[in-house]
Amino acid sequence: MSWIKNAFAVDPPGPQEPTEEQRLVIDKVCRAVVRRGLTTPAIVALQMSRPLNYLGSQAMHFFRPILATVTDTDGLRHFAEFVEHRGSFEYILTRLEEIEAELESDKSGNRTRQKQIPENKDPQGKDDDVAGNVPRNDQD
Repeated sequence: MSWIKNAFAVDPPGPQEPTEEQRLVIDKVCRAVVRRGLTTPAIVALQMSRPLNYLGSQAMHFFRPILATVTDTDGLRHFAEFVEHRGSFEYILTRLEEIEAELESDKSGNRTRQKQIPENKDPQGKDDDVAGNVPRNDQD
């Protein structure tokens, strides 16, 4: 009767902890998303597709031979194996937010160290536009 006990077993609630190989792949993907400024769309997409994480992982396994021509199959395999678990998206969401916070703190730290760039003004005191061109008065 022990088989019936495991027949409907699910992962424990909370974020899933990845293995070291999975962690490297997840960090690589999360850093690429944050670097491109797509954190918010990624979070929304992950939240909406949370019930379909297992189906998504199976699709990754199915398309792995095709994707092997353009990407690393070991990384894809590790990522797909991690996404199979229920708490995987929670871990990915947390990691995205952590990496974005790191990036924001690095940017704010760099701003305080940089010199203030003086504003470009023409002799009449008018501000330059974005491209650095001085607006002209067409009074000809």
